[in-house]
Amino acid sequence: MPPTTKPGFRQRFRCYFRWCRISLLFLVLLLLGSLTYLNRVGLPEFLKARLVSELRARGVILKFTRMRLRWYHGLVAENVSLGRADDPAGPHLSMGEADLKLDRAALHKLRFQINSLLLHDGRLVVPLASTNEPPEQFIVNDIITELHLLPDDQWQLDFQALCLGARVNLSGTLANASAIRDWQFKRAANQPPGLWQRQLRQVVKISRQMQFSRPPDILLNVRGDARDPASISADLRFSARHADTPWAKLEKLLLIAKLNRRLGSHDVGHSELKLQIADARTPWGQAQLSRLYVHWAQSFTNLMPSEVKLDWEISGVNTPWGEIPQARFTGRTVLSSDGSGRLKTELTLDSAVFQSEWFQLKTNRFTAQLIHAPDSVLPLQMDWQWAVQRPRSRWGEAQDFRLNGHADRVASKSPPQADASSAWWAALEPFHIDWESQIDSVTLTNVFVDNISLAGQWRAPELTIQKFHADLHGHQLDASAQIHAATREARAQSSFDFDAHRIESLLTPYLRRWLGQYSWRDPPKVTARVRVILPAWTNTPPDWRAEVLPTLQLDGELQSGEAAFRGVPVSSAQSHFGFSNFVWQLPDFVATRPEGRVEFSYTSDIQNHDFRFKLRSRIDLLALKTLFEGERPAVFDYFQFHEPPLVEGEIRGQWLAPEKFGAITRVRATNFVFREVPIRELAAFVQFTNRYVTATDVMIRGGGPLVSASGVGYDLATQTVYLTNAFSTADPKLITRAIGPHTEQILSPYTFKKPRTSHVNGWVEVRRGKHSDLRFELTGGPFHYWKFNVPQISGTVLWADETVTLTNLQADFYRGKLAANMHFDCMVPREADFNLRAHVTDADLRQLMTDILSPTNRLEGTLSGDLTVTKANTADWESWNGFGNVKLRDGFLWDIPLFGIFSTALNAVVPGIGNSRVSGCTATFTIANSVIHTDDMNIRSPAMRLAYRGTIDFKGRVDARVEARLLRDVWIVGRIVNFILSPLTKIFEYKVTGSLEEPKKEPLYIPKALMFPFHPIRTLKELFSEGKPNPPPPVEKPPPQ
Repeated sequence: MPPTTKPGFRQRFRCYFRWCRISLLFLVLLLLGSLTYLNRVGLPEFLKARLVSELRARGVILKFTRMRLRWYHGLVAENVSLGRADDPAGPHLSMGEADLKLDRAALHKLRFQINSLLLHDGRLVVPLASTNEPPEQFIVNDIITELHLLPDDQWQLDFQALCLGARVNLSGTLANASAIRDWQFKRAANQPPGLWQRQLRQVVKISRQMQFSRPPDILLNVRGDARDPASISADLRFSARHADTPWAKLEKLLLIAKLNRRLGSHDVGHSELKLQIADARTPWGQAQLSRLYVHWAQSFTNLMPSEVKLDWEISGVNTPWGEIPQARFTGRTVLSSDGSGRLKTELTLDSAVFQSEWFQLKTNRFTAQLIHAPDSVLPLQMDWQWAVQRPRSRWGEAQDFRLNGHADRVASKSPPQADASSAWWAALEPFHIDWESQIDSVTLTNVFVDNISLAGQWRAPELTIQKFHADLHGHQLDASAQIHAATREARAQSSFDFDAHRIESLLTPYLRRWLGQYSWRDPPKVTARVRVILPAWTNTPPDWRAEVLPTLQLDGELQSGEAAFRGVPVSSAQSHFGFSNFVWQLPDFVATRPEGRVEFSYTSDIQNHDFRFKLRSRIDLLALKTLFEGERPAVFDYFQFHEPPLVEGEIRGQWLAPEKFGAITRVRATNFVFREVPIRELAAFVQFTNRYVTATDVMIRGGGPLVSASGVGYDLATQTVYLTNAFSTADPKLITRAIGPHTEQILSPYTFKKPRTSHVNGWVEVRRGKHSDLRFELTGGPFHYWKFNVPQISGTVLWADETVTLTNLQADFYRGKLAANMHFDCMVPREADFNLRAHVTDADLRQLMTDILSPTNRLEGTLSGDLTVTKANTADWESWNGFGNVKLRDGFLWDIPLFGIFSTALNAVVPGIGNSRVSGCTATFTIANSVIHTDDMNIRSPAMRLAYRGTIDFKGRVDARVEARLLRDVWIVGRIVNFILSPLTKIFEYKVTGSLEEPKKEPLYIPKALMFPFHPIRTLKELFSEGKPNPPPPVEKPPPQ
């Protein structure tokens, strides 16, 4: 066995090297295995516990599902969440990954010291719970932040995220950061719970309704000391363009804020905010530029600011209600010094000019003082003052306007009365409001009002206007009103005595025309009360006629002194009035005049336009003539009233439907004159319906004479008058004069010297008179027509359409009797065809001829006869045709020239025979074209008989043959003597021509020269004047029928 040798250095070196290499490889393999383990599996629990402990010591609560080693990122915690250890329900920050940067120097010393955290895919969730609303969350997404844990317990943060649709960049430093874990976010004693959660919930809700063309940018820089939270300050910048929100569209928005800067006090931080908005457009208007400055002081331990100051400038404001070139709004809010935790706010709004289509306001100033709780915008108490100088509108202007008010928010033990239909007043229900206003020197077009003052209050659910007072030219208007918001019932009371004519310029044209009918010396006094149910608050626009008018109720009273309606003056007037259920009422209108008064009640339905008047009048009707515009009716000129007539009745009808007009009245008048005819008394009961006037129990008395009728009717449609049992004993002249001068002229030839009695029945068309059916029964006398005078006459007149018939005409005719019937056909205007039949018995010829011819002629005898006119025309004196007979006894006719021309010749034969009385005269005749023809006229006397044959016309022209028969009628021997003297008879046979007044005779069988012995002078005259006949004198015609 070979001897052993000691290993050498080389061998030992290689052995050591080998072991070192193996150890190194083992360590490398161990390191690689550890790293692979740390990368794939993650850090072991003891290492994670040490890291979490280290973070907790640095003030960071880190939770994660696992932590592993990444080759290029180092230690990476996955599914990380951060939160306060003592507040698990508070805000939580969860991250997809968190890179932990360790301090290598400390790591060499086997100490874990984390220098920074780099967070990826982070998400911040802030729960916002509410008891009455669904839960909300404030969420920040896509968080990328790096937190540097610097020496001396200092943090440095670089943060990026998306929050509420905006890009957020947050940076800052915090000293003594570990002190964060000692922060105690306790609610102040006067701070309501959950205040910041409610505010943040509101921010989340608002952000959902906002849209931007691109995400806005939020830059925030924070710095401070965690041991002194009050020292933490921040700078904020928010910018956005083309913002679209439910409230406005903004072209540009810029917000710069400096938060919680110390100004000497360690407990209070001062913050300021500057907001600038360009080209803002809202549903209520737009503004070109708006600048807002807010400054507030706030303690870190109390989120409620101790003081807030606000200054808001706005320019170029344009709204549907008007334009404001420049306005400034300032405010200041401080905590109440009484320790109640309430806030006191003072607000001021100054606007130099407010101009709109309706108003222009200068020097506007609005101030308000509010006390409110920190958790509510609605004030607990509020006072306000609004002053405007020189307000103007399209209707007028005023010197100044003031509005002051006070409101208190009161707690109610009863449940709210407002519901979904309450609209505007639901927000006012918790308040008690009192206000007053005054406007001085108001000018409305031509109306000047010295002063207008108002005062009112609100006590849910009733709004009350306690005072509305206006002074107008020494007169007043006072009113008050109440509105019950829950029932929508409105009530108002008013009284005034100002001159309504002074406000005509404020009225509609229709009301101006209506008011223009009235005038007064002193304005009337009016009081009124109104009740109405207003439309539902939520209905827009309301249908006032369908919803409101059916509920309107109005009542009041009117009193006036001297006044006039359309020029009709009254000494005084008064009435109550009312409106309800679409019906106007004046139940007791009374107007007085010096001669009497008029009373009436009036109702009018505005739906169906029905109206009704009940009237009692005792005034002079002539005073009403001014009611008619233009040319006044001539009927007013016919009357003169010495005593006012009495008119009582009722009038009904429908406006816009004249055919439905109706009236029932009773008329009574005494001592008046109609067309110069005095009337002592008139009474009638008058009705009007269906365009038909009926007067019954008509009585007109003028001293003794009487006119009455059981009924008088007038049909307006056919213009027809109906008379029933009309009776009159009045002088016809008075009646014709009352009818009119034309009628008086036509009937003037027919004269009754004493009032006659007449009965009338029937009807007549007034317009043309072509249709009628009237019956007149006349009795009276003495009667005069043309040259006829009779002591008594009676008869019946039948007027049917265009014919007039006189029947049973009976008259005492010159100691005899006259009976006649006449018929007139009046189809042709101003003329009539007629026929007649008359019979005269025992008329005294002397009296008759005295009226017709001359009272100096001696004409005697008793006349009887018949006359029948078969055809004649009143306008043509030569149109008469007919026949008749005449008888005369015991007469004397020789004073008639037609007969007297034979007296001289007869007396020459037998003295006295030409002047003897006529024992009888008979004749029959015919009339053809106004020419009377007879062949058998015989005038008989004891000594002779005259026989006339020939014609005489209505102009008095004679063409006849006369034969004288001497002793023809001598008793017993007359015929014998006549036969013996028949040759002598031819001497007395003449032809008679000329006229009735100047007849001419010529013997038929004896030349004129042989007649010289009988009439020597007349014969010579006639011989030399044969070629120059005298024209017949004109015959006087009777007046036209």
